[in-house]
Amino acid sequence: KMAPLIVTLGSLFIRKSFNSQSHPSDQRILFFADLDGTLVGGGFERYFREYWTAEEASRKSILCYNTARCIKDYHRLKDRLASDLLNPDILITGEGTEIRWCVDRARALFELDQVWDQKMR
Repeated sequence: KMAPLIVTLGSLFIRKSFNSQSHPSDQRILFFADLDGTLVGGGFERYFREYWTAEEASRKSILCYNTARCIKDYHRLKDRLASDLLNPDILITGEGTEIRWCVDRARALFELDQVWDQKMR
């Protein structure tokens, strides 16, 4: 089994035309993105949600947000954007000082990575 392909924002939307023996288009990806000014703003979050739901969710691709926001600010943003902002599999907050794993996508519940938290202390 191949390791996930790590994809940048610019290349994500040309994935359908990306055809290579080493990275077939049905391969799952690990997608990292900032929120403010990248995935959030100008209505882009809705377009991204539609793309991810239609193209990447069925491949079991991994969605990771890396934001300078603290966890409380992330939840406020999520509340404001409601269903337009997908809950990620991994949420990195506070400039990388906290890593959380999604344990309940429907309720936006995240569990703090205890190993990482101990390293940061």
